[in-house]
Amino acid sequence: MQQQVYNDWTLDLDPDFSCEETEDGFIVFSKPGLEIWAVVYCEQPFDSETAVRSYLAWRKPDESDVSFRPNSEGISGRAFLTSTMEDGRFLAVAASLGRIIELEFRFQDKSAVDTAVTIWHSLQYSPPAWVKQCGHAEPPLSGLREALERGTNIEAAIDDVLDRKQTAAATAVLLESIKSESATVRQASCDAFAILDDATAEVTDALRERLKDDVIQVRAWAAEALLDLGAPPESVVTSLIEGLQKQEAPLPTGEDRIQGVCGYLCVPDRYHAARILSAVGEATLPARNALLEHQLDESGDVRLQVAEALLNLGEPLENVLPPLRDGLHNPDLSHRERMRIAQSLLEHGESHNDVLPTVIEVLGKATDDSARVEALDVLGSLGAAAQSAADSIENAIQNHSEQWGIKIPAAQALMRMGVKQQLAYPILFDALDEQLAPYWTSEIIIDLGRCLSPDHSGLERISRELTSQDVEVRCAAAFVLAHYVTDVDHCLSIITEALNDSDDETRWSALMFLDRLGPIANSTTERVMQVAQHDQEETVRLAAIGALGQIGHSKRELIEAFLAELSSDADEETGHSIQNTLKRLREPDQEHS
Repeated sequence: MQQQVYNDWTLDLDPDFSCEETEDGFIVFSKPGLEIWAVVYCEQPFDSETAVRSYLAWRKPDESDVSFRPNSEGISGRAFLTSTMEDGRFLAVAASLGRIIELEFRFQDKSAVDTAVTIWHSLQYSPPAWVKQCGHAEPPLSGLREALERGTNIEAAIDDVLDRKQTAAATAVLLESIKSESATVRQASCDAFAILDDATAEVTDALRERLKDDVIQVRAWAAEALLDLGAPPESVVTSLIEGLQKQEAPLPTGEDRIQGVCGYLCVPDRYHAARILSAVGEATLPARNALLEHQLDESGDVRLQVAEALLNLGEPLENVLPPLRDGLHNPDLSHRERMRIAQSLLEHGESHNDVLPTVIEVLGKATDDSARVEALDVLGSLGAAAQSAADSIENAIQNHSEQWGIKIPAAQALMRMGVKQQLAYPILFDALDEQLAPYWTSEIIIDLGRCLSPDHSGLERISRELTSQDVEVRCAAAFVLAHYVTDVDHCLSIITEALNDSDDETRWSALMFLDRLGPIANSTTERVMQVAQHDQEETVRLAAIGALGQIGHSKRELIEAFLAELSSDADEETGHSIQNTLKRLREPDQEHS
């Protein structure tokens, strides 16, 4: 009878075979005298023979006795026999559409070889239609297949599709994959459609069908894709209300919510519905009663999303904050959730005196590194108000002296508090020589710049980052050095050059640096005006308008005339930004940092 080995791979095995899965990923079929150890590998080449040859080059078998054999499903196979003093082993491999299956037959009696070969030749591969479509594309859409099956790196896969001008082929794949039996594939397909920015009726109809999906995550991603493609928010709310109200098994409590080797936080499926509802503003009104029912949700992350959604509906803070205060002290929530709630409470005006003791407690007792980092982030955001936590932060540095992931945010928190800087400086300067993510290096540079004096030797170290390969790092270094009046024109040219970058966030960050530099950056006024008028990204245009209010005091009349012209066709948000900028221009000149 046909026995499934892995997804879409089957063998003909008689009922005497038992089946179990090993910890290292093998599936073992066994009966007296014969075992079959099976495992599947990913392989980029969709050409089956190329994939098998790649495998053989890796394994370097001593002996081979079966040549390549294609079949109607495009399988190429090869088998080879190896023997030892103790037993016999027959190892067979086959490949199709970017996958290799390895079957190792283990037997005591050589008479079992014929049975093993028969089973080997019974191997069948029946991939879903969308996988076949990936293989039929020219070149094959191997990266898209990997991204959809894993549910990761979707944006990179779509960027590759666009670069190779395979949009039509990818769209055909996604219209099929969005109906997959795998929830991961369906969810990833929704995400891919949003990134492709294809709002044709065929695509939006397929996404709307997923709003009825049994899996809430898929519904949420479909809703998010539709919103990104311009669908009215009210069109997705009903589906999300149903997702929010769906009954689920209780979560583990406390630190048992941190699971797996990677330490994922366990959240209920309804979190994904709450997340989208928190982002659609007043259109969420039909969901108000459902949201109120989840204010005291067992999941802290759900509470946070519900609170945000209710605040967007105009619910008073006095009705929204009590469930968050309860969560801050609730032992059934993980430390990580409680720190996220602490940050939210502070952002909504809660006194630091009511939050700080819990944050310090979590920093000292948490076993979850992510919770420690989130506690340190909260303390850093409080700045001088959290100085009473300085000793606890120093203990965290001493107890995790080999962990950059703890030491760096701890040192950053001390810098932002303005205490124990002699402890923090060496850590942050040493971190500049590590291979860190650009955003982290940029933050370190900015934190170092908070308290350096104009003659500090550290400025020379920071100046080396002006030639960094990463634009984000270059801009951060230029911002710090310009603030200390070190070759201001050169520093401003580096930041202004970033306004030409293709990445929206990079342009936005550059404008934030200019905004914070204030009148020092006055020479960039005309360039910032160009961005405010012509940039394709609204958030960047708004940032440029805001920056003009800080950098352009000496060119006030010019900017006022520009803003008056810009306001004639402005939408509500742009008009609000223009009014704020005019107000800032009319304030007395002041130093900016």
